[in-house]
Amino acid sequence: MYYDLTTSIPTKITSIKTYKMRIEEIVKGQLKNLFDLTILKSLFFWIFAILLIPLRAYYFIFCILEIVINTILLPLYLIPGIRKIAFFISIIIWALGVAVGRFSGVDLTYNIEYRTIKNNNCQTVEYKD
Repeated sequence: MYYDLTTSIPTKITSIKTYKMRIEEIVKGQLKNLFDLTILKSLFFWIFAILLIPLRAYYFIFCILEIVINTILLPLYLIPGIRKIAFFISIIIWALGVAVGRFSGVDLTYNIEYRTIKNNNCQTVEYKD
């Protein structure tokens, strides 16, 4: 059996610039993958649609929640000593989103093409069995 799990690591917020990059990852990466209509061609999706559609709605809520939490915590991200607390809270929200996204069948690889060329700030972790 072959199962491929690929998840992108989010940009760590340390400044206004990286905050904008993270919000861009959520909007142009995660939400773009959520509304990708190619999954409608999958028989697996239609068999489990009664479970996958509500999970996709929860994933959407977690994406919006992550944007709100990152915006509220932005002042804490800018203070180096307190940054770890804000980062920990953000990681909890991100991890819950990844868990729901994995079960809902959303592609969690959201590297934005020009960013990897521009400053190589996104990393990809792959697990193959």
